[in-house]
Amino acid sequence: MTLNAWTNFLTDTELPAFARTVSDVTRIASDPEASAYMLSNAIAKDAAMAARLVKLANCPLFPSSHGNIQTVDRGVVLLGFDAVRDLAISLSVIEKVLRGQSRDALLEEMALAFHTATQSQTLARMARDDVVAEIFVAGLLYRIGVLAVLSSSDPRVSDFLAEKADFGDGDAVQIARLEKRTFGCDMTQLSRRLAQHWSLGQVLQKALSPDPGPVGDRIATGRRIAEVAMRSGWESDEIHQLLSRVARNMGLNLADMREKVHQSSETAREMASQFGATKVAPLIPETAQAKAKRDKAEREVAGGVVAEVGNETALGEDGYSSKVLLPNPMLQLEMLGRMAELLNGKPDINRLLATVVEGVHRGIGMDRSVFALLTTKKDAVVAKFVLTQVEERLQASFRFSLRPEMNPLLAAVIGQRKAFWIHADSQPDERKLVRGPFAQFVGKSDFLIHPVLFTGKCIGFLYADRASSGRQIEASDEMSFRQFIQQLSIGLRLLGGR
Repeated sequence: MTLNAWTNFLTDTELPAFARTVSDVTRIASDPEASAYMLSNAIAKDAAMAARLVKLANCPLFPSSHGNIQTVDRGVVLLGFDAVRDLAISLSVIEKVLRGQSRDALLEEMALAFHTATQSQTLARMARDDVVAEIFVAGLLYRIGVLAVLSSSDPRVSDFLAEKADFGDGDAVQIARLEKRTFGCDMTQLSRRLAQHWSLGQVLQKALSPDPGPVGDRIATGRRIAEVAMRSGWESDEIHQLLSRVARNMGLNLADMREKVHQSSETAREMASQFGATKVAPLIPETAQAKAKRDKAEREVAGGVVAEVGNETALGEDGYSSKVLLPNPMLQLEMLGRMAELLNGKPDINRLLATVVEGVHRGIGMDRSVFALLTTKKDAVVAKFVLTQVEERLQASFRFSLRPEMNPLLAAVIGQRKAFWIHADSQPDERKLVRGPFAQFVGKSDFLIHPVLFTGKCIGFLYADRASSGRQIEASDEMSFRQFIQQLSIGLRLLGGR
């Protein structure tokens, strides 16, 4: 097949939904008259993507965000059109590729992609380049041609993988020749063509061009580090010699560079998980220090020092068993994705609300999670959906008046549509609102509460606390809670418009 044939096949047959998403996002981002609202609205059509994008926008990949991004709109303002566009496209690429053919070789290539991205960014940061944030995305998509082909249904992929296994992964020249002989074109040229056809960013296109410049050198070197580490390990002579050459060529201190490169491998594992590629993260090689740290943590869990994530019974310091749910970022993304899937079929508001409560409870790790519904008379709220670790009769007992003199905080949530995060350092004026029967219910625990709107009217609120375990609600928990609220709001707006 020619380059044109492969480009058309991958665009029209294998990844048509991705091609449309890229086209919409790129068209808006490149329009000088487009607003932040237009771009965020295009991304928000995919609820799961929007949720992942907001979470990623607050990670160290984009330090300019300062961890303050809670919506796609704010992400566009703080990070800029180009950064949000590149991030949205990258998320779409990863999602579509991982939905393709399930092959070990594809997962390994994806692991190399994430590792290349973080190593390239580390090298660019040490060299004080101007494209530190952009180079992550460029490194991630550096071999987009190979990723797309391996995820495709083309029967020649199996033949290629079988023949490649005969001579291993060490000879890059041999592999390139095999790729060209099997697929009819050079994979680097296909990556370049796809980057141009799909408008995958100027930094990537420059890195793939015949004259790649410094940015291309950073990515090519990052890729080489990732390949050698995966093949030979971090303690091998081959990786030591490679890092020595890189440090010498870049004029860097070897010990300092080695430390940062090792840290980058852990960052790569974290980023793969953040992008939703959970099967990929374990394939990225660990350093000896990171493995020792992980082994120690696992021993502590086995010994009962740390509660286990999920519904498992954990032992506390007093030796008694207690069911404690800890925050699980991957489960949060799974639940947000489930919400998006609900909206793609026949929408059901009750299933959507129940999924939100489950996501907050199991994903963020809350002891009590409640969606409370406004009564017909609009003078009280009752529990509609409840998940709790301790109180079996919570749903029956959760009923509170909205009279301001009885429950002023709930009156403010429903009447003024105000959200609250009540904790030890909350403003005194907010603390004073927590009184009456509702104050007896929450006790001294931290809690989160947010009004829920449907067709412009407040229909109830989402509530979550950690009353039974006595744990604090951290800023990261509050941000995750808002992400669920945001995706719920998007879903309810869609339902309200149908």
